[in-house]
Amino acid sequence: MAVPVGSQRRFTASSLGVDASDVTWDKTCGTLVTSGTEADYTAPERVGRCEVTVASREDPSEVGRARVTVTEVGGGIEVSVVPGSAEVPAGGLLPVSAIVDGVEDGTVTWAPTCGSVEGEGL
Repeated sequence: MAVPVGSQRRFTASSLGVDASDVTWDKTCGTLVTSGTEADYTAPERVGRCEVTVASREDPSEVGRARVTVTEVGGGIEVSVVPGSAEVPAGGLLPVSAIVDGVEDGTVTWAPTCGSVEGEGL
């Protein structure tokens, strides 16, 4: 996901089969203010790449990652899917969301390369 320098984004942890309220957050750059399953991330004042992670305390192998590209303000359009990667068992479900930066209307059209997608919109 693209985040302009000094801008904020909110992350929310969700997981199937794990108590999402008992998580730990971390980041490689920028600042992070956390409260349970939510974290407010502020990008640093320099362009670059960062990562925000959230892990279950109950099962530390349950980790979510968001790769953040810190851009100049007005740095173009970028679309990211959250989570950026995940392992899903056959027949399993994975809630995903799209984050669209650089445009006013962030509506997306989903087109999976395998499996199926239910829902629409953001």
